[in-house]
Amino acid sequence: MDRSADALQPDGTVNESGSSFITDIFDNQQAVHLEFYNPALTNRRRLPRAGLVRRSRDKWLQDYVETPPYGGSLAGHFMGNNGQSILDLLKGATCRRVENKATEVMGYDAWLVEADTPYGTVRAWISPRLDYNCLKWEIAKRPGQYHRDGQFVDEGWSGTATFDVEKADQVEGRYIVTQARLNYRVEASGVVVSDDTYRLSLKNVDLSPDYEALGAFTINLPEGTEATHEEIPGRVFHWTKGKFVPDPDDYLPKSLIGKPLPSLEGFAKGLGQDSRTGRMVLVCFWDVRQRSSRNAVKMLAKRGQELEDTGVVVFLVHAADVPADDLQAWTAENKIPFASGCITSECETVLLQWGVHARPWLILTDGNRIVTSEGFSITELGERIATSRRN
Repeated sequence: MDRSADALQPDGTVNESGSSFITDIFDNQQAVHLEFYNPALTNRRRLPRAGLVRRSRDKWLQDYVETPPYGGSLAGHFMGNNGQSILDLLKGATCRRVENKATEVMGYDAWLVEADTPYGTVRAWISPRLDYNCLKWEIAKRPGQYHRDGQFVDEGWSGTATFDVEKADQVEGRYIVTQARLNYRVEASGVVVSDDTYRLSLKNVDLSPDYEALGAFTINLPEGTEATHEEIPGRVFHWTKGKFVPDPDDYLPKSLIGKPLPSLEGFAKGLGQDSRTGRMVLVCFWDVRQRSSRNAVKMLAKRGQELEDTGVVVFLVHAADVPADDLQAWTAENKIPFASGCITSECETVLLQWGVHARPWLILTDGNRIVTSEGFSITELGERIATSRRN
C-alpha cells in the first residue's frame, strides 16, 4: 500500500480512495507482483507497474505464506519452518504429547497437543467442537532451529510466536478462523530484540470458488502495464493486447536437460576433465558474495566424501566479478575440496547459455554426461542422484 499522507485516514487506517493497490497473481509457471494506482487519484497518471518472477516463484510464494503480515499464520504457517505448517510439524513429530484435560479457549474446550521438533517446540490447542481448528498455537525456537536457504542457521537468538484466535465463523457449514492475533518475540542473550504483534483477518470466504469465472491463476494485466523480470535485468516489458511485448521467453535461459553437458574448459584449464568413465557430474554455479551461495558450497563440501563414494564428481564455477585472492581465501578457509573455475568475461551471456536462472545453481548429469536435473536445491541432491542413476 502507498503510505503517502492522502493514503491514511485520521485513525491510521488505509484510505482506499487515496491509495495504490497491490495484487499478486500466480499461474503454474510464474508470478506477477502488480501495483496500480486508484483511478480516483487524478494527480497520479503513472502506468501500472509489475515485477515478474519465474524460477523463484515457489520460494516467493512460500515467503508470502510464512511472513506474518500476509496472513499465512491463519493457516498455521510461520517463518523458519521450511514451508511446514504447525499441523505438519505435529504430524511429523516422532513423539507427541496430549494433555488429558481440556482447556477453555474462547469459551470452547480445547486439548493441548505438543511436540519437540527440529524447528522448535510446538504447542497447539485444538477444539473438536469447532471442527478441530487450532484456537491457539505456539512455536518456541532455540538458537539453530530457524530454517533458511535449505539449512538450519544459528544467529544467536531465540524466538516465540504465539497465535490466538479471536473469532471463528461458520461458512458453508464449517468453522473457519476469520480473526486472530499473532505475537512474535525475539531475544538474544536475555535481551528482547523485538516484540511485534499482528492483527489478522479473513474476509469474503468462499470454499467452492469458480476459478475460471473469477479469472483466478490467469495473468491478465491492465493495458500498458510496465514490467520488469527478476532474471532479465535492464529490460522493460509492456502488457499489450493480452501478452508481454517483447516476449520475456526470448531473454530467458534455456534448459539443458536431455542435452550433453557443455565443456567446462573455458572456466579453468582442465576443469571438467576426469579420467574415470561412467561418473556423474555435478556443476555448481555460485557467487561468494551471496549467503545462499556460500551456504550451498559449504553444504556440498560437508558431503564431499559421500559424493565421491557414490560416483559423483563436483565442479564449482564462480559467476561474479570478485578478486581472485578473496575467492581463494574463502575457499581455503572453508576447506572446499572441489575443482573450480570462474567466468572471466560476458558473465550474463555465459549464464544464459548454461541455462542458469539464479545462484546457486546446480546441474547434474548421468554417467554419460547427459544433463538430468538442473536448478534444484541441496536438500534434493540425494533424490536427484538416485533418480538419475535409475534412469
